[in-house]
Amino acid sequence: MELRPELCPPVAPEQRIADLSTAKATIAKLLERGESADSAIAAFNAGTGHAYTAYDFRIYGSLVTSGTLRSRHPTRFAEGRERHPRRAD
Repeated sequence: MELRPELCPPVAPEQRIADLSTAKATIAKLLERGESADSAIAAFNAGTGHAYTAYDFRIYGSLVTSGTLRSRHPTRFAEGRERHPRRAD
């Protein structure tokens, strides 16, 4: 099935996805060591348009694809689909 372009999430470059993964891993490591991750989380949120907290990074390792996150924060998702980019085909 092919969807109209306006129904598909935007395509993100592989480098953007890699950068976000690195940022999430950095935040997770800071939290595991008991260090403050406030500035890293603020930078992540500023770059993605989200309002995640340390709790989100601790509980949801993959946080951006969690169905639980969708139900916990329904305003972060537009028209029932996640506001997260998809990879190019």
